[in-house]
Amino acid sequence: MIEVSAPGKLMLSGEWSVLEMGNPAIVLAIDKKAIVKISPSESIIVTAEQVGVKNAKAVFDDEKIVFLGLTQNQGKGLAFVKTGMETALRYLNEKKVEIKGFHLQTDSSEMHAQGEKLGFGSSAAITASVIFAVLSHHGVKPENEELFKLSTLAHYFAQGKIGSGFDIAATVNGGALVYTRFDQGQIERLALKPVTQAISEKWLGLGMKKINLPQNMFFLAINTGKKADTRELVTKMKKFRTEKKHDYFRIINAVRETTISLAQALENNEGEKIISLIKKNRLLLKELGHKSGTKLETTELTKIIEEAELLGCAAKFSGAGGGDNAIAVGFGNEKKQELLNAFKNKGFRIIATSISENGVGINA
Repeated sequence: MIEVSAPGKLMLSGEWSVLEMGNPAIVLAIDKKAIVKISPSESIIVTAEQVGVKNAKAVFDDEKIVFLGLTQNQGKGLAFVKTGMETALRYLNEKKVEIKGFHLQTDSSEMHAQGEKLGFGSSAAITASVIFAVLSHHGVKPENEELFKLSTLAHYFAQGKIGSGFDIAATVNGGALVYTRFDQGQIERLALKPVTQAISEKWLGLGMKKINLPQNMFFLAINTGKKADTRELVTKMKKFRTEKKHDYFRIINAVRETTISLAQALENNEGEKIISLIKKNRLLLKELGHKSGTKLETTELTKIIEEAELLGCAAKFSGAGGGDNAIAVGFGNEKKQELLNAFKNKGFRIIATSISENGVGINA
């Protein structure tokens, strides 16, 4: 049996602006992980207890995976597992690798609480770890960029052609990363080509660079307890982009410049500047939500942010907004404990987590 793990993510800066090609985001891989186990079998079998699937049989017809005897909800719950398996198996076919049966078991419980997703990128982590596991089962080990591209192709289309790929980049590479998005139009064209050809081409705009965080910097993840509807937010944001381009790009470009400055401040260990830039990013995202009518910063998020700022730290929502998580940043162990106590006294839901320096890989 092979056991593969993949880290989750928190975004530190660059929300929404990263959807425009060439704009950077700073993303952190965190130690909340998805686990995939794969073992030899006579046929293809999948177990995903998170979505109520146990020993489901599947058939691969050289293009698609077809599950046998699943309900509609179970099939929907396996969407990312399905596209991950399909992408990996098509890749193996094109490489003339003989397909072997396997039993695939997925576990993303670390990224859930009370049965609800915590917004740490579980679908990206599952997609990448499924692909890595299936390839490893067949004796194939992809390079990071190959795995990123395979996982992105699978994930992007499984979620309806939305997203920037930053969560895939975090789960594949680990650590703290400056990421810039690929050209969406190119990916849609590449998806029509053989998988091996699609990942061998240069993806326009794509950038992934690891950076170092200051040693005395800490971050806390605080969950609002409310699930964000990312798909709805994206729909509204697209409308804002179309109808009020000037306002949209004014804010998006300001977020871009703030993120570039923040990446430099992180590398240079400029504590005060880091706090100032995260506060600035928060205000820009709040304005984006107000102007677009999306209320990206919810009441719960505002309470968390204001509490952090009272203690000389900075905080903002992490990801699309509209719920899910806030990320709070500060410096020094004393300040961290002070902030932890304040959050606990307010009844905020703190998720204990830290940076995962390693991306997708086989557990020893």
